[in-house]
Amino acid sequence: MAPAATRCRSAFPFAWNHRKRSMDNHTFPLHSSIHLPSHSRILRQSCCPDKDLVVLFSRIGGLERITMYNYQNGTKIWDADVGDEAASASTHVVDLCWSPDGRSIALLLNPPRVSLHSIQDGHNIISLPIEVSSSTGESSTSGSVKLAGIWWFRSDKLKKPSTIPDIFRRHGIVTGTTESILRSLPLLDPLAEESDKLTATNLFAFQGSQTRSHSRSQLPKAISSWPTLSVDSKAPVVDSSIQTRLHTKAEDNLDEVDESNIDSVLMVTDVFGFAHIFLDGTFPLGTVRFEQPASFVSVEKSNGGPIFFGHSKFRSGTLSSTLIEPTIIDMPLLGERKMRDLARLSSIARDLAWYIVRVVKEMKDAWHGSAGATGARTLGPKWVDAFRVKQTEKFGYKGTDPLLDLTWLLTTGRASKPLEDFLGGGEQMSERGIQKWESIMSDALIKLRDYSEKRLVPACQRLQLVLTELQGWRMLPSLYSMFDLDLELLERAAGHTDRGIVLGSLLSSVARQELFRFKEFITWLRFEATNAQATPNGPPEANPTSRHDILEVNNYLVSGLVSSKIDMWFVGDLSQFEPHQPTTPKPTLAETMMRAKMAAVHGSNEHPGQQKPPSVNHLDAVKNMMVLSQELAESCNKVFVRAAGAATSSRNIRLRGPNISSAEANPRCSLEFRERIVQNENQAVNYFLTPVRGEHAIVLVQIWHGGATTPAAPRLEIRLAIVDCQLPEGERRCNVLAADFFDDESIIVVYRAQKEQNYLSRFDYHGLEFLTLAYDAASPTFKSWEELTTLALDEWRAGRISGQGVMLTQRRGLGGRAGEVGLAVNGRSSRRVVCVLDGTGTRLESVDLGDDAGEEDSEGE
Repeated sequence: MAPAATRCRSAFPFAWNHRKRSMDNHTFPLHSSIHLPSHSRILRQSCCPDKDLVVLFSRIGGLERITMYNYQNGTKIWDADVGDEAASASTHVVDLCWSPDGRSIALLLNPPRVSLHSIQDGHNIISLPIEVSSSTGESSTSGSVKLAGIWWFRSDKLKKPSTIPDIFRRHGIVTGTTESILRSLPLLDPLAEESDKLTATNLFAFQGSQTRSHSRSQLPKAISSWPTLSVDSKAPVVDSSIQTRLHTKAEDNLDEVDESNIDSVLMVTDVFGFAHIFLDGTFPLGTVRFEQPASFVSVEKSNGGPIFFGHSKFRSGTLSSTLIEPTIIDMPLLGERKMRDLARLSSIARDLAWYIVRVVKEMKDAWHGSAGATGARTLGPKWVDAFRVKQTEKFGYKGTDPLLDLTWLLTTGRASKPLEDFLGGGEQMSERGIQKWESIMSDALIKLRDYSEKRLVPACQRLQLVLTELQGWRMLPSLYSMFDLDLELLERAAGHTDRGIVLGSLLSSVARQELFRFKEFITWLRFEATNAQATPNGPPEANPTSRHDILEVNNYLVSGLVSSKIDMWFVGDLSQFEPHQPTTPKPTLAETMMRAKMAAVHGSNEHPGQQKPPSVNHLDAVKNMMVLSQELAESCNKVFVRAAGAATSSRNIRLRGPNISSAEANPRCSLEFRERIVQNENQAVNYFLTPVRGEHAIVLVQIWHGGATTPAAPRLEIRLAIVDCQLPEGERRCNVLAADFFDDESIIVVYRAQKEQNYLSRFDYHGLEFLTLAYDAASPTFKSWEELTTLALDEWRAGRISGQGVMLTQRRGLGGRAGEVGLAVNGRSSRRVVCVLDGTGTRLESVDLGDDAGEEDSEGE
C-alpha cells in the first residue's frame, strides 16, 4: 500500500483496516466444453443452485429460445420457445431466478411479463403479466427494457415444534372455516382440460424430439387475471374439492412434500419506481411505489421477517446512478397468517369459478353445438324443415304448418300424403337416422341434467361458502379491515351464486322432463314409421302396438321439437330475479279467511272482480347462464384483486430510504456491478465489485449498514479496495474481462493475457486490506456507487491510492480469444462450478472449482 504521506493526499477520509493476505496455487479441471449451434447469451443466475444445470438464451428465426444443458457431461436436456404467439418476435429475456424448491425457472421478459418454466421439460407453467407505467401514467413500450430485476426469496418462518401430535391431520387448516368444510365434502367430477386434447402433432410427431413450443392461453380475462396460488389446474395447491387427474390428499401422500415455495416472495422491479410482489411466486400482491422514479436493485430479504432492503438506481439513457444508502421496505402483513388465508380462499374461489364457467360452456356446446360438433338443439328443426321441403316442393302444399300434420296424425292416426311419403322413406326416417337423433339428443339432455345437478349447483354452493366467509371477515373490521373488502361486490357475487343454484336446479328438472317427452316422441315416431312402411297384407307381427303417451308426445310437439324451454338458459340477458322470492306470494290470514268464505257462499274461492295476486314464474324469468357465469367470475375477481393488494397498500407498509431526487443523483457513467449481500446478527454487508475495462484492476467495495434495522438517516461504514491483478514474471499485464463473487471468500476473474489467450482464475478477497471511508448521510461526498468508483479510480490513477497486487497463479486456459465473455458461477457446496461463454457466443466451458489442492500451476489445455 502507499505510505502515510501519500495516503494523506487522497480525497477520501479513511482509516486502515488490516487483513491477512493469502495465496493458493492449483489448477481447475474442466467439466465439459459445449459447442453451441447458434449465438447464445448467458445470464448471471444461469447456473442452477442445487443441480448440475445451466440455461442459455438464443434467438432463432427472430424468436427468443431457452436451452438447458447438463454442464457435467455437456448434454442438452431440452429447449423451448419463450413468450406467447402474439409477442414472440419482440420477446426478450431480461433476467431470471430459480424457485426455492429448484423445480422451476422464473424468466423476466420484455414486453413486461414473468414466465415460469418447468426444469423437467421446459414447458410454460404460468405467465404473470406485469403492468408497467411511468409516474406520469405513460405505458411501457416493447421497444425498450422497462424491467430492472427479479428475485425469489425463501420464507424464513420456522415451524414451532408441538408436543401435541396432529392426530386429526388438519395440516394447518382451522376447524369451521370454508376450507375445512370443503375437505369433508365429496369431490366434484373432473372436466376435460384443453391441454389434454390430442392433435395430429401429438400423435404422429417424432417422439424423440425434446423441443417445446409455446401455447397460447385460452383462459378468459377474469380467470387469467385472478390472484391464485395454483399454477397448474391438474395439480392445484389448495384443495378446491374438485377431482383432478393428479388429485391426492395430504394424508394419502407418503412422500415428503417440498414446501420451500410456501410463503416465498417473488419480487420484480421496474425502472419507474415500482416493485411488483408475488406470494409463492404466483399470487400477485400488488405493487409498492417508491418516492422516486428509480429501479430497486441489489435486493435482499431480512432474516428477521418480511423486510426487504436494496438500493435505488436512477437511469438516464445508458447512464446510471445507484445510491449508496439502502432503501427499506417493511411489509408486516406478509408475516401474518391472514394473507395466506386470503390467498387460499382466492385460489379456491378461482378454481370453482373457472369450473362453473367450463361446466356452463360444455352444457351450451352440447345443446347448441360448437365449432367442431353439431348441437342437439338443431336436430329437431332440421327434421321439421326437411318435412316442410317435402310438402312444398313435391306436393305443392304452401303455407301448411308441418306441426299441424304431425298433430293430426297423433290424434287421428291418419297421415296426410306428404307426411305419409315422408315417414315411408328417406334418410331422416331410416332406422340409422332415428337412432343417431335419439343418441345425440339423449346424451345432450342427460348431460344437461347431470351437469346442472351434480356439477353446477354443488360448485355454486361451494363458492357461496367462500363468499360467506369473506362476508364474515367484513363484519370484523378490527381483524380484517386491511383487506378493504367491498360489501356491495360481495353481495353482488353472492346474488349470482344464489341465481346459479336456482337456475341449475330448474335446468336439471326441465332437462329431465324434456328427456322423458323426447323418448315418448321417438317411440311414437318409430311406431308411425313402421306403420307407414308396412304392407297391407303383411304378417301381423309387422304391425306394432302403440306404446307411447299421446299427451307427452303432444307436449313435445308444442314445446321441444322446434322450440324448447332449455333455450332460455343460454340466450338473452342476465336474469334479474330474486332467488328467494316465492313463486306465489304467501296470502295473509284475512285473505285466506275471505277465500274460504267465497268458497262456502259461491262455490268458488274467487270473489267476482277480485284480482289474482301476482305470481312469479322462475321458468319465465330464466335467462342466459353463460352471461351469469361470466358475471359471477368478474364480480369475484374484483373482490379478490382488491383484497390481494392489501400487503402492498401504502397504509400497510413502511417505506424508508434516502431522500435524493433524480437530479441530485446525477447519472453520469455506466458501470457493470456484481453484488453479494451477507447478513450478520445486527448488520448487513453489501459487497459490490466492478472490473475496470481495458485495465488490470477491480474495484471492490463493502457497505456496512444495519440491514432491516437501518434508520431513516443511517450511519454507514464504507470500505474500499482496488485489486491490481498481476501475472507471473515474464508475462505482461492482463486485461480483466469479467469478475464475480464465487462464495464468501473468493472472487472469480476472467482475463485476457499474452497471445490473446483467455484465462479463468480466482483470488481470496477476505485477505485484502480495505480503506475505511467516513460517510455522512447529511452531506455525503459521494452519493452513488458509480461516483464512489469513479473517484476511487481517479485517485488510483493519480497515484494517491495504491492497488493491492494479487498474483493470479491458479488459473485455467479458456478457448475464446476475442470479444466479451459471459460468466455464471455457483459457489455452493458440492457444486462449485463456473460457466464461461466465449466472445462469439458459440462455446460454453464449465470449470470445476472444487477444493482440489496439491496440483501444480497450469495454464490449462
